[in-house]
Amino acid sequence: MSKIDWTARGNSLIEEGKYEEAIENFDLSLNENPQDLEAWINKACALIYLNRHEEALACIDRALDFDPNNATALCNKGDALFRLNDFEGALSAYKRTLELDPNHTRAWYNRACLASVQKNIEEALWSLENALKLDRETCLKLVGTDPHLDHIRQHPRFKELVG
Repeated sequence: MSKIDWTARGNSLIEEGKYEEAIENFDLSLNENPQDLEAWINKACALIYLNRHEEALACIDRALDFDPNNATALCNKGDALFRLNDFEGALSAYKRTLELDPNHTRAWYNRACLASVQKNIEEALWSLENALKLDRETCLKLVGTDPHLDHIRQHPRFKELVG
């Protein structure tokens, strides 16, 4: 198989929730081409799903070495830092993502989650509103059960946004 095939297979395995197998495929791709940006980014994603955040950050940093303005890599960096409770670093990564791509729904949504956890209610509601404007259907699927939004869930504006 070529590196493209290994990366594509890894992406499919992520969608199936087979994260360890996905990582193996990304590693095969990276053995052939250590500069495979997509493989670095998606390997990091699989590692985040496995709660291996430090390893994910190392992959993200490799991806950012090749493309320092990659919005997806930066958003993934924010996700890993958020899970490591580095809230300042996560916010910085989300802000940079949104500078590069103001329509990055996941960055807006995760920024809302981060702000909610920090009890920054207005920031959380504003970020959630932006996420909902971009992809209401996907965000509404997440909002109902996401514990990160518990600090804003009873706010009248939250109810107005998701109602």
